[in-house]
Amino acid sequence: MPLIKLLLDLCLFRRGPQDIPLSRFLLVLTLAFSLLASILLSWLEVGFFQAILQSVGATLLLAGFLFVMLRLANKVARFPQTVIAALAADGLVTVVAIPLVLISLSFPEWQATVSLLLMAMMLWELAVLGYIIQQAMGFPRYGIGLGLAFVYTVLSMRIMMELFSPLS
Repeated sequence: MPLIKLLLDLCLFRRGPQDIPLSRFLLVLTLAFSLLASILLSWLEVGFFQAILQSVGATLLLAGFLFVMLRLANKVARFPQTVIAALAADGLVTVVAIPLVLISLSFPEWQATVSLLLMAMMLWELAVLGYIIQQAMGFPRYGIGLGLAFVYTVLSMRIMMELFSPLS
């Protein structure tokens, strides 16, 4: 339970990636959790195989972005804790999104409300990623981390749409 509290504190801006224990097991566990949550969410909208491909692709994009960013800043030693933090935050938001998407699919009259909640969650995840980046990079201001998180989000959405858009 202390680990879950730590991850929740991270998502509430109380702790940073530097507070996460450096552990290969934790990295693998967080990666599996994030991938499984992402696959389950994607599977609600696309086939199982495509859900796996999209989830792996999104995870690789996030890890690659964080690695390149930390490498350029000569802070690559912070990568494991940073990627654990980012994957954990993504996994937590995704787990909360799954029942909301199921509600939206089951009760079309709730779709507008659910869409607003999902948008709020996406903005929260963006804010958390900005905080993680700010902490990992040691930026003096949160806005820089938030800006980088925004750039990553726009680029990754564009890349994912190009890779996985339906063929016309």
